[in-house]
Parts: sequence; structure tokens; C-alpha cells
Amino acid sequence: MLAAYLSPEDVIAAVKAMPKNERLNSAGFVERYRKAVTAYQDQLAEKRRRREDAKRRQNLKAVS
Repeated sequence: MLAAYLSPEDVIAAVKAMPKNERLNSAGFVERYRKAVTAYQDQLAEKRRRREDAKRRQNLKAVS
């Protein structure tokens, strides 16, 4: 995470204001982050599958 602050004091105040479980050095942060990334990738894959299925159905023609 990157952020611009006017002084080191502002940085310290921002970190202190942040909930401890959201800090990069908190226990479990990396695991929660990885789970969130995996969930997001799964969502993207599902959307991609739906689009491909819809496109495939659109290209099918009825045979009489």
C-alpha cells in the first residue's frame, strides 16, 4: 500500500488509526489477502464462463 503524507508524524498517526487486523504486519493478514485474491479470481473465472456459455448458445442454431 502506498500513500503520500506531509510528515512522518502523519504517517504514524495514520497507522495508529488503522485497525490492527488491517495492518500489513498483523497475524493472518497475508492468508486473508490470499483468500480474498483467490475468491476474486474465482468470481472472474465464473463471469468468463458465463459469457462464453452465453456466446456459445447465441451461436447455436436450431435444426429442424
